[in-house]
Amino acid sequence: MPPIYMGLLFGAIGLGVLWTLVRAVRTGRIYSEGRAYDADSQSGFYSMTMVGHVAILILCIGEVGHSLGLCPSPFAAIKAWLGPLR
Repeated sequence: MPPIYMGLLFGAIGLGVLWTLVRAVRTGRIYSEGRAYDADSQSGFYSMTMVGHVAILILCIGEVGHSLGLCPSPFAAIKAWLGPLR
């Protein structure tokens, strides 16, 4: 798939994740895989779900930057950090 299409795809995913993060901060409730986690009663699950969403958002931003030629591919960097998988 050409890099510009990958950038568009990951840009759309990133916008969706960004919207879920904004909504979670406003309401104090985040949704993940059909479950809702409250910031008050389930703060651990809420926080870890927020961290996961932020990690996905960072990968999406990196992939959009790669498609624009601004940085190397984040997936190639992760593969290089992990080394050969056997």
